[in-house]
Amino acid sequence: WHPKIKERILVGAMHGGCRVVMVPGLNLEEDDGTQSISIEITKDFTGHKSMAYGADWLHGHNHIEAAASCSFYDRQAFIWDTT
Repeated sequence: WHPKIKERILVGAMHGGCRVVMVPGLNLEEDDGTQSISIEITKDFTGHKSMAYGADWLHGHNHIEAAASCSFYDRQAFIWDTT
């Protein structure tokens, strides 16, 4: 989950790379198991040559936002813009 925007999620999608998705109306506190949601991919990163396993948000004091992602098999880590 994004540190400030609860509807924004960073996903390490393995062979699909990494994605930033918006899930409008997501309310886990009131979920009774019947909640219908929609997902919109707002950004994707496919720079890894293998499965993308890990991803985390990077955010700074100047409202700069990025993500760091990594892959075990290609032994690479990337920092990329999420906007």
